[in-house]
Amino acid sequence: MSGPPALSTAPPLLWRETSQADADAFRDLTGDDQWIHVDPDRAAREGVPGGGTVLPGAFLLSVLVAELGRALGYPPGTRSWQRSYETVRFLRPAPVGGRLGATAREVARRTARPGRCLVVVDAVLHCDRVPEGPVLTGRFTSLLEETP
Repeated sequence: MSGPPALSTAPPLLWRETSQADADAFRDLTGDDQWIHVDPDRAAREGVPGGGTVLPGAFLLSVLVAELGRALGYPPGTRSWQRSYETVRFLRPAPVGGRLGATAREVARRTARPGRCLVVVDAVLHCDRVPEGPVLTGRFTSLLEETP
């Protein structure tokens, strides 16, 4: 199970819209007030790729983790707990206003105890405004409650 996550070329099934309000709310929640995330005028003036603000990396990681179950096709309401982030790679900036979508695949699964298993997942976050490829990849381990 070594090496980087496989980079999926399949488009995500579901997309999440983003806005400047998302970046601003993230700033309010975390204190991450870097101008490249929250000052559209300065971002345009100082040549940020795409001409505007970009989403914070921690925001992107949070979206990817939140979308894992859906990307893997788990039933809605499946309970899981993140156990580890083995690798996380921020590959490209994701412009505010882009749509984010995740693809993922299980690479390993083993029983942890009755009714729960550990699942290792390679996941990729895409942004529809970044045609060069994924914006984030990662390998994650989750404790998953198995459904009967």
